[in-house]
Amino acid sequence: MAPRYLATGFFVRGSGHFIITQKELVKQAQHGEIFWCARGSGTVFYQEKKYPFSPGNIFYFPPGSYHDFTPSESGCDYYWLSIEGENTGVLFASLGIEPGISESGTCPEALFEQLSVCLRNSIRESQLKALSIAFEILTLAVSPSGEKTSAMEPIKEYIDQHFCDPETDINGIARHFSMHRVQLSRKFRSRYGVAPGEYLTSLRIQKGIALLTSTELAVKEIAEQCGFSSADYFTKSIRKAIGIPPGAVRNGHK
Repeated sequence: MAPRYLATGFFVRGSGHFIITQKELVKQAQHGEIFWCARGSGTVFYQEKKYPFSPGNIFYFPPGSYHDFTPSESGCDYYWLSIEGENTGVLFASLGIEPGISESGTCPEALFEQLSVCLRNSIRESQLKALSIAFEILTLAVSPSGEKTSAMEPIKEYIDQHFCDPETDINGIARHFSMHRVQLSRKFRSRYGVAPGEYLTSLRIQKGIALLTSTELAVKEIAEQCGFSSADYFTKSIRKAIGIPPGAVRNGHK
């Protein structure tokens, strides 16, 4: 089901994560979109000018503009967010986000991952939650911390590698890195815009949705493979994130 306009006059059209190794096809979009570089680099061609694109940069394409992007030889890893609606241009302008490139600090990858989960469903509650997360991302875009490196990066990598292990939880992660869990949560949220527990759950949910729509595995088996302690907890987490239970996710895909 296509998303409908909220009373705001705009909605989150889509979000994603691309690792690009070849030049993208030039395309025109009728919605506002930002690219946020996480790793690698590339060149954006915009209004007959070239702009270098590297980690910490965002590029805002206003509605009606053309996307013309070429990655470097080593490739480019970026997250994107698009917003559509009659007031899209007003939204970006009101936040002070001008067309073109700007320095915005570390890409809030965890927030983008959370946003992707919300966009799995087009019900009003998910639209509103997606819009809330998008505002967090855009707020970080105009208020960069300026921090280039962080002790949180190894922690995020650890979660990325071990989220399928049901023994992985915030207490265990804090012990592994010899940190108090409160300090860990505070610093992780400051760095990535989301609490580590929320990020951990969002990764598990995304894998669960992928398995529901690509396999015939039982819900209990999927829950185990994604690191959930039980099928009930998996079901509750899916319903809380996107508004429908696992069975509806699978049936809707079919």
